[in-house]
Amino acid sequence: MNKSTKNKSVLIAGMIVLSIIFSFYFQPVTLFALDTENNGTKNDTIITLDNPLGNKINNLPSFIYMILELAFQIGAIFSVLAIIYVGFLFVSARGDPEKLKTARTAFLYTVIGIAVLLGAVLIATVIQSTISNVSTGIYQ
Repeated sequence: MNKSTKNKSVLIAGMIVLSIIFSFYFQPVTLFALDTENNGTKNDTIITLDNPLGNKINNLPSFIYMILELAFQIGAIFSVLAIIYVGFLFVSARGDPEKLKTARTAFLYTVIGIAVLLGAVLIATVIQSTISNVSTGIYQ
């Protein structure tokens, strides 16, 4: 038996095994979705869906604001860590002009990052309050 015949037989055997496996996966399933004894209604079971995010978040603007608050809290932690790191860069520079230049650049980028973070929170707060006011009819 040469190599190509052996590869074909392995391929055919693999296809047969996969066909058997997928035939069990795609078998029809019987579902009993309608209660025919009570004309399709069942009064003894009441299912309620509770909001998993709490009662504060019940619309899209408040959900987006919650995500932004979470991002701000995480960003604030990273900002503090970045400022501490920049402080270590300044201390470890020991007057070396090249290391001081690196520390100043890192400090500048840290300040820019903090400004972007605060600006994003400010813009999102303004947009959320505007959407809330429009939806309640204050601007109408």
